[in-house]
Amino acid sequence: MDKKRSIGVTIFGWLNVIFFGGISLILYILVFLLALGGSSAKIAAASGQSIMMFRVSMVYGILLSAALIVTGLGVLKLKERARTQTIYLAIVMLLADIFFSMQNFSTSGFLLSLIYPAIIIIFFSLPKTKEQFKQQQPAV
Repeated sequence: MDKKRSIGVTIFGWLNVIFFGGISLILYILVFLLALGGSSAKIAAASGQSIMMFRVSMVYGILLSAALIVTGLGVLKLKERARTQTIYLAIVMLLADIFFSMQNFSTSGFLLSLIYPAIIIIFFSLPKTKEQFKQQQPAV
């Protein structure tokens, strides 16, 4: 019997792969390349960050986006390891959002940045969602 993926798992899997992973990765790489061209001070100043915080946030964004693509693909294949890693990434996102918000606090931006990781943690921790990722026992 094949595993059946729910619409919620499908939506979150593709959101991680395409939007939060793919598009974000492209944007982070483009900004990073602009910064390498000598614009890092201007970009950091425009974002209200120090140059060091700007570089840290760029590397974090690139690594997180790549990880979201990988775990999103695993979620679409209903891999249990991908489900747990998605929860861990959401926790990292929450902690990083808190850390980065301390550097440049914006209430609306901060609250919005907490919503997606919180939904991910709750959704992928639900018993019905966990059930979809359980390994099928071969028929004897």
